[in-house]
Amino acid sequence: MKMSEKSGRKQIRKICCILLTAAFLLSGPLQASADVPALYDPELILAIDVVRELDIRDAKGRPLQVSYNTGLQGRGLPGTNGREPDYLGVVGYAVVPNEPDFCDSPRFAAYFWMVPVYRETAEGTMGDQSGTVSHKTPVAVIGQNLEQADDGTWQGHLRTIRLDSEEICWMDVRNFTTTDYWTLSPAKASAYGYCLAMFREGSREEPKTENGKGISFRDGTRILIPYEGAVQAQSPDPEKLPVLGIVYKKEDGKAVPMVVFLNERDLYLIY
Repeated sequence: MKMSEKSGRKQIRKICCILLTAAFLLSGPLQASADVPALYDPELILAIDVVRELDIRDAKGRPLQVSYNTGLQGRGLPGTNGREPDYLGVVGYAVVPNEPDFCDSPRFAAYFWMVPVYRETAEGTMGDQSGTVSHKTPVAVIGQNLEQADDGTWQGHLRTIRLDSEEICWMDVRNFTTTDYWTLSPAKASAYGYCLAMFREGSREEPKTENGKGISFRDGTRILIPYEGAVQAQSPDPEKLPVLGIVYKKEDGKAVPMVVFLNERDLYLIY
């Protein structure tokens, strides 16, 4: 079966990105420059290429400039002086929302790591939900429709290009982050959003409940790391057990959430 022209172009583009990355990494030290990431980051190269191919332009009719901006908070959090955050041209990621009830289901390890997306209408506006994308899917923002809520945050939707499929779709701004926080340490990652971790013993610090009761886990146990502030509990040993996690235990035939505190060396972030 012959590859379609579009899929063929996508494969060639990805191969070129990988080869370009390898070439720059093997060429030796690079001088510090704001342009350096654009030279060897395959994801950013792909975003720039797709935006150029689709001829996406800004409000003044100029070709849209694409870049990372990890200094800009995602999820509709206000910018400087409470102003509307400007996500136009920013490369980021689709992520699950920071909703407190995400902690309430024992199915967290297998479900919920999907983000709803909405189709683009012929008029270039947001239509009905067209499906979902996986948590962590890279996207480039090419438009936004936001308004300020009573709590000072900005709500609405972003027009994006999925970098895994090059499709244009819309998503809730609460499902967008500028930082791939799952690459950070578990304690730092929780400041950005929910994470899914796998327990793998790497320290000699026994996980404990808030009241100091020791808990044993098998290697491979899935643990939900809530976003910072979602669960009110204090570690019995903040220095050695700084990470708050949630697991489920059987009680009277029901799955009941249990808050535990763990050492970072015992956790491997999956999502």
